[in-house]
Amino acid sequence: EVWEPAVVDAVDGLRVQVHAVGGARELTFKDAATLEDGVKRRNEGDIATVDDLVRLPFLHEPAILHVLRSRARAGLIYTNVGAILLAVNPFKRLPELYGNNAVETQRSAGA
Repeated sequence: EVWEPAVVDAVDGLRVQVHAVGGARELTFKDAATLEDGVKRRNEGDIATVDDLVRLPFLHEPAILHVLRSRARAGLIYTNVGAILLAVNPFKRLPELYGNNAVETQRSAGA
């Protein structure tokens, strides 16, 4: 993974103590901009239920990837970012979205 969830235990200047799945370690950054870019705040709660990413308190690359992965694992392949629709290829058939029942529901609704 490019981004790893962790808990920040302590910050001392440009040194950050974190506790991640792999254990505790210290990260050292060369300047404040690198620190800001390297440590992102995590969104709390059940993010798989967030259907529009603009509603996230912290919107950045790791948050977007985390929400998309969580939603895809839950079978929710469509996610909005404002007026933009993102679709994640599930690499499997989704009869609940594209089966005969779904087609008939859309047809009867006039779509």
